Order: sequence, then structure tokens, then C-alpha cells
Amino acid sequence: MAIDNRHDTKLLNGLYSALLDNARAYGEAAEATPDAGHADFYRARDTGRRALAASLAHEIEVRGGEATHGEGLLAMAQKVVKGVKHALGRDEAATLSTVEHDETALLARFDRALEDADMSATTRETIRRARVEVARGHEDVVGLRHSVQGQKDASSDLTPQ
Repeated sequence: MAIDNRHDTKLLNGLYSALLDNARAYGEAAEATPDAGHADFYRARDTGRRALAASLAHEIEVRGGEATHGEGLLAMAQKVVKGVKHALGRDEAATLSTVEHDETALLARFDRALEDADMSATTRETIRRARVEVARGHEDVVGLRHSVQGQKDASSDLTPQ
């Protein structure tokens, strides 16, 4: 008797799509930022998210499914990209706030997935391991945003010299 993995593959596909959307937003930020160091950071995050998505795609295929990127999520990703572009028009700290917001939403999505009582133990472990990577990326973005905000505050005319 074959195991029915449809629930697990649907859950993994949602996370797969979210990772691709997140990667796309990083790619857009990398293209738009004038700061070469930040562009490298964004490109590295883009590459990392795509690698994590590829690992989930493999897990979907192992379960007999096919990794697909949902149309609704694509529209949401385009909205995020527009937000990043708008933020870049303001300053790098605003851009990082937008990216951090996206990271926070991605992390929350992984947390919600882990609360699903209907998934198999192996899928739960796959998602848990991927969440560790997502959390690490979130921490990196928060750290960079704090650094940029600190530099911005230090260069402000209101900061005592």
C-alpha cells in the first residue's frame, strides 16, 4: 500500500514557493542597491534561498510530488519587490527594513508549517532543518539593518560630535 504524501507535498510546495519569492526579492534588492557590499550580501542571500528551495524541491520529489511555484505567491513576490524598490529610493536602512519584514514573514510561515499536526515526522524534520537556515538569514538581515541604522544615526546632524 502506497503512502499518501499529498498533504506533505502541498505543505512543502508552499514553503518552496515562499523561498523562491524571497530569493527573487533579494535578487531585486541586489540589482537596485548602490552599495556594493550590500549587493554582495543580497546576492548571497538570493543564492542561499534558491539552494534551500532546491533542497525542498528534492524532498517533494522524494515524496512523489512535483515542486511547483504558485501563481498567487508570484503576485505577492512582485509586491515585495516593488516595496524593496520603493525603499531603495529612500535609503539603505529603509530597504533593509523591507527585507527584514519579508524575512520575518518567511520565518513565521515556517513556524506555522511546523504547527501542522497532520504532516509526517520526516517532513517535520525537513521543515525544522530548513527553518534553522531561514532563522539564520533573518538574524543576518537584522544585524545588517542595525549596523546600517547605527551608521545612519552616527552621521546625523543631531548626533553630538
